[in-house]
Amino acid sequence: MIEILVIIILCKKAGRQLRAKGYNPWPYYIFIVGLWFSVEVASTLVIFKLIYPFVIGTNQNIPFILGYLPVLLLAFGSAYLVVKHVKKKPSLIIYEEKESNAT
Repeated sequence: MIEILVIIILCKKAGRQLRAKGYNPWPYYIFIVGLWFSVEVASTLVIFKLIYPFVIGTNQNIPFILGYLPVLLLAFGSAYLVVKHVKKKPSLIIYEEKESNAT
């Protein structure tokens, strides 16, 4: 549930920045959500199939959250980098200087 709130907050932040620069935010909304879940699935497979079994070994007392925390951090990091990239995009809005006729 918390990750859905984080996704909404990141999408709102990116949307405000994109609208201010004249872009349509919907492709970025789809990209942020898709990137979040694809990174989450890929890192879950890598961590729980390759890394987690070697870490726990015969000790079964290690909590599951220690394996899932890096998954959430990787997903958040990837979505956050997209939001930071949006900040660097050039503006599409051209501001015309008003000529003042001083007489």
